[in-house]
Amino acid sequence: MSSRINIDRVFRGGGMGLVVSGLVGFVAGNFSPFRGKKSKQSQKELERLYQILSAKNVEIQKLKTMVYEYEYRNQELKQALYESEQESLKRDYEEFKQPDANGDDVISRAEFATYIHNYMKVRSEIATLLWRAPALE
Repeated sequence: MSSRINIDRVFRGGGMGLVVSGLVGFVAGNFSPFRGKKSKQSQKELERLYQILSAKNVEIQKLKTMVYEYEYRNQELKQALYESEQESLKRDYEEFKQPDANGDDVISRAEFATYIHNYMKVRSEIATLLWRAPALE
């Protein structure tokens, strides 16, 4: 067993990374050799940086909201597509079941011939178009 610390393992979890970065910020802020009286210019610069940081945080929240909304819409569209495909499969299956006279989920040549014969009787306009069409080679 190695006694070295795996840095990736330490910083992989968000909580540990936050603790370490908070500790570094505290140490750097409180024990800095440059910590002393702050001039008005540095105070204004600090306030400006806080305003920029605040604006960026608001922007980040808006972007997170947009991502959430897009993910939600994506899920809705996936569900609609799934339902549409299910309806299409059901129609295809019903179409397949029509020529299957004995219900064994297999269409024999005789069942298919009977189905086509009956289909052409009902839709005679298709039959006349087929007989008039030139033969394709």
